Amino acid sequence: MANHQGRIVSTNPGQFYYNMIWTNNAATPEAVTINLAANNLVPMGANSVHAMTFNSGGFTQNASSFDMVNTNGVPCGPSGPCTITVAAGDTLWVTWHLQYGPIGTSANGLPDWGTVCPNPTGASACDGQSAISATGTLTNSSSTLYTCTASACGYLKH
Repeated sequence: MANHQGRIVSTNPGQFYYNMIWTNNAATPEAVTINLAANNLVPMGANSVHAMTFNSGGFTQNASSFDMVNTNGVPCGPSGPCTITVAAGDTLWVTWHLQYGPIGTSANGLPDWGTVCPNPTGASACDGQSAISATGTLTNSSSTLYTCTASACGYLKH
């Protein structure tokens, strides 16, 4: 939403969580480095990234596991990177707390919903500041193990 001076002052939702879940299917533990990147999103706080591993046998992707990651997980700073060892068969859950980056900037020239995302299929379908995305990449000492991108289109509420 823009104020009377044409500056973006809020979004709905105002903050976001990017989540990445990866299971180590190898027979040995894997030291993985979590690398994160965002488009039009900024970290919320000094430790907005958290990571935690779970035994895959009893792991469920639910709110209680999410809460455990954020309260008991390893803090990785505002945007990583950090390295964590994932035991054989265990699952890694990474959360990243973000908000829309252009808050406080001019909303002039940003289009309405109808011209921004007539077919919201990802950031490439958006126009300018309305595109948001977060990407997580897991690497080991020799290669990329996994990459996951979440993207969406935003619009101005007039």
